[in-house]
Amino acid sequence: MNLKILFLSSAIACSGLSAYAFDKKDKNSEGIIMVKDETSQTYVCDTVIDAPNITKDVLFSRVKSWTVANIKSADNNNVYDDKEYKIINTAAIKIEPKNGFGWTLTDGFFDFKLSIFFKDGRLKIHIDNVVFHAEFMNANPETYTYEQLKNDGLSKHLRSQSNSRLGAVIAAIAKAANSDTKSNDNW
Repeated sequence: MNLKILFLSSAIACSGLSAYAFDKKDKNSEGIIMVKDETSQTYVCDTVIDAPNITKDVLFSRVKSWTVANIKSADNNNVYDDKEYKIINTAAIKIEPKNGFGWTLTDGFFDFKLSIFFKDGRLKIHIDNVVFHAEFMNANPETYTYEQLKNDGLSKHLRSQSNSRLGAVIAAIAKAANSDTKSNDNW
């Protein structure tokens, strides 16, 4: 009897610790990039990047060069409007394979819409329309919108992947906007 009680209390203690560690890790690793817009009920990212003493013409040119070189679109439905100072682009980023309890993600990517607006000394990045395309071990591909993600292991992985990669895109755009490096177009 005492052995059963000891085993049961050890199992409860270990499961509580592992659940606590998982929750803590998940909250720290996901980062918050996409937030729910209460008006539209969709998930969006709005970020303003300061670029002191840089005109909107220069910002537009730098970020346009970066997006042309780094953001590829399957549909080539990109807008570079130098009159209204905006860039609108759709892109896709690969998702790392992973397996969890009851699922094995073998391949996948997510699409998103990237809109960038320019003013003297700053730019605004707006990301929305995030859609995940996932392929599983059973060869049945599935599609999820950001709004459809739940709190299960697969959804946490997809959210984590999109948040970290979109965060890297935002950081790269901020670096391009604030740096005076010339791309080598004379090849």
